[in-house]
Amino acid sequence: MSTALSTLLLDLSSWDLVLDASGNIAVASPPYSTNQDVASACRTFLGECWYDRTQGVPYLQQIFDKNPPIALFQSAIVSAGIRRASLVSAARSRKVGIRFSARSRRFCHE
Repeated sequence: MSTALSTLLLDLSSWDLVLDASGNIAVASPPYSTNQDVASACRTFLGECWYDRTQGVPYLQQIFDKNPPIALFQSAIVSAGIRRASLVSAARSRKVGIRFSARSRRFCHE
């Protein structure tokens, strides 16, 4: 069984480090740190982490395909979250909506 760890606190809008009242880098503790670690895992592209190229979601390899099944996306997100936070399982508690828009001089798709 793994123990929940603290992590550096990230700003929700910029995803950058936050300072505490003393001017030091702020630290997040469980359970918030676990939620933040899962969110970070979902934002990481497969191969992006230089220290472990197997971490991340296969956005470029599978998710941003022409018409991937939603189950593939859900599975990739859950797997990344479980791996990063050393969770035993994950339950879907929110619905995720994705809006795609592409524009060029000759083409527009929404």
